[in-house]
This record gives sequence, C-alpha cells and structure tokens, in this order.
Amino acid sequence: MTIFHKLERKTPSLVPLFALFSLGLNALAIALLIFQGSLLVALKSKPAPTLVELSNGNSIRVGAIDHDDRSAQVVDQFVRQTMTMLYDWSGKVPDAQGKLVQDEGVNIGDRNRVTQPAWAASFALSEDFRPQLLKAIAQLTPDGVFDGSKEVILQIGNLSQPQPIPNTKGKWQVDMVAKLIFFDRTNKIGRAIGFNKQILVRAVDPPTYPPNLTPLQTVVLGVRQSGLEIYLIRDLAIKDSL
Repeated sequence: MTIFHKLERKTPSLVPLFALFSLGLNALAIALLIFQGSLLVALKSKPAPTLVELSNGNSIRVGAIDHDDRSAQVVDQFVRQTMTMLYDWSGKVPDAQGKLVQDEGVNIGDRNRVTQPAWAASFALSEDFRPQLLKAIAQLTPDGVFDGSKEVILQIGNLSQPQPIPNTKGKWQVDMVAKLIFFDRTNKIGRAIGFNKQILVRAVDPPTYPPNLTPLQTVVLGVRQSGLEIYLIRDLAIKDSL
C-alpha cells in the first residue's frame, strides 16, 4: 500500500462538510426572502402618504394618479385661469408693494405688445404654439389698454367638462363659450364680441423647483405647476352663443 492510499484512508471526506455548508446558505437565503416578502406585504398594506410638505413650509394633500392622468377639476381650473390671464386685459398690475399700477405691457417684437399677465400665462402653452398665439393676442389687444383708456374683460359663460381625446392618453378637449367685452372711457356700456373656443390640453411633466429662483423661473414654474399645457386653441362653432 502506497503512502497516498494511507493518507486517503486517514483524511476525512470533505463532501459532508460542503453539503452542510450549502444547506446553511440555502436556509439563510430562504430566511432573507421570507423577511423581504414580509416587508413588501407591510409596505403594500400601508396607506400611501397623502400629505406633502413643500420647501416653503406649507403642506398640501395629495393623491396617487398615473403619470399622464389629471383630474377634471385640475384641467378645468388650469384652463379657466390660463384663458383669463391670456384674454382679460385690465391694464393694471401689482407692483412690488402690491399696489396696482399701469401695465406697460411686454414687447414681443415687431412693435407688438401684450399685457404682463398674458405674457406670463403664455408659458402655459406648448413651445410651438406660444409664438403664434402671442402675436394673435397682441393684434387683438387695444393700444388703449396700456395707457389706461381701455379695458377688456373675458366673460366665460360656460366651460365644458374636460373630454379625453379619443385614441390618445393624457390629452383633453375643453369647449369654452365666452365673450370679450371692450370698455373705454367714453363707453361704459361696453362692446361685446363672441369668443367661443375649443381648447386642447395635454399632460406634461410638472416642473422641479431649483433653489434661488430667478423672477423668470418663478413666472414659468408658477403657470406650469399643474403639469399641463395648452397646445392648440381653435374656433368653436356653435348655434347658440351668449
């Protein structure tokens, strides 16, 4: 018998040790999986947070929705506020102290001006639609708005419930029946024209709020915080207007 055979007979087999070690690892892995599963079950049963604290210290109540979903109330409020800012021209804006002063307007080129609220609200429009609508608003705005001799009021008679656009996701159509009423210093009765529009809205990513906002960033983020934008406004043909 050689020396190798003698060593083989005296050396204990390591196979049982490896088997026990593997069994221990498997048991540990199963325990970790069970623990992870219990955490997932607890997380699933835990109600979603409904209160979010903003950086300014205020708290708002929230609800979970899909990425491209918006409630009808949010769409309605966004459209109503944006259209009012775009087409309601009082000629007055608040200064840094909150006092109403004359709106000198914003020059958008080619000697065209729009009111400051209209310019601010235009950031709620899609980038490809914004320039042409601003130009149309400038052509419709009377020069007297900027010297205090004229005022235009948007009177919304009816704003339809937002209707999802067929075969799309995150897009809605809102029909607005309204009037533009033109006032001047010599005519307090006003001259009204029909202003019936079909407004197409879509969901976009809500903006983030970086620290130390510039005045322009504050304006842009303020009108886009709903996560919506208007990408088209077209005439609405109806039989019975206001």
